[in-house]
Amino acid sequence: MSDSDQDKAEKPVKLVHYTTAEAAYSILSQGELWMRKVSLMSDFKEITFSIELMRNRFQRIQSLFSTEDFQNIIKQVQIQKGLPQDQQDICLKIFSHPEKIIEEIRRNLLPNIYIASFSIKSNEDTTFLGRLSMWRSYGGKASIAIVFNDRFYTKLTKRSKIGSENYKIVCGQVFYFPDPELDPFDPKSENNLQEDLNIFKNLDPTSYPILMKHEGFKEESEWRFAVVVEKSQNQAHQIGRNVTLRKDLKVVRGIPQDIIILDFNPQEDIDYIIVGPTLDIDHAYAIQESFQKITYNNSCVFSDDRIHLSKIPLRMYG
Repeated sequence: MSDSDQDKAEKPVKLVHYTTAEAAYSILSQGELWMRKVSLMSDFKEITFSIELMRNRFQRIQSLFSTEDFQNIIKQVQIQKGLPQDQQDICLKIFSHPEKIIEEIRRNLLPNIYIASFSIKSNEDTTFLGRLSMWRSYGGKASIAIVFNDRFYTKLTKRSKIGSENYKIVCGQVFYFPDPELDPFDPKSENNLQEDLNIFKNLDPTSYPILMKHEGFKEESEWRFAVVVEKSQNQAHQIGRNVTLRKDLKVVRGIPQDIIILDFNPQEDIDYIIVGPTLDIDHAYAIQESFQKITYNNSCVFSDDRIHLSKIPLRMYG
């Protein structure tokens, strides 16, 4: 990813959460977005893929460079891109003991990650169609896209950097990589190393797997908000006006599990919603009418002009 691409990703954007109509009703009426433990989600395989990619890259680096050579490369990145000192130290630690760090990630990070996933809606996209790949993947026969406004994005990114003694927060645009065995990454290329280090220059390298994903998912343009629970306390954590994090026990798809609840204000933080492709248009209109009746704090959340229908003629069966 180029610097210009990264700059674009850091500007306020609209985040879209695709889900079932049933889940959307709960999210909007309660002002709660549930973040599930990654080990109980399909995302778990994506995280393990990222760990294998990390292992592959650092082993290749270690086999080709001396510690002194790698230190010089990091210094160049620091001069050109502003890599913080603590990040330099962690990079050197990983370079010296890659297997040890990978094992620490598996043991300490994976069991404690909770994720909320969004798709980035580009400023150039002025339609209300939604993203075809996401309609196919989420929601089934009755799906909803919740389009959060850029103020919500700013709350998550600016305030989340504060963190707390209970939560470590990692958020950002996902970076896409090929299969480890097909990875064109060349450790001998100074540009390759500098680009890799620059991508994650503001991120603890042990958190890399959270924002790495297979390139086959690139069309989703995913943005993740992840919480690593560092202590078992259930204390709420304020990350923005009317936006808090708290831990709870819920039953999801028949499985009791710990979740992190992201509390927000639907009236303040959402631009509009899109009703996904359905078997027939009357079905879509019925869903639209139902969502106009949703209330939050005894007030209606959506007027007619804030509920749109995706008219993509998606092939559906059954």
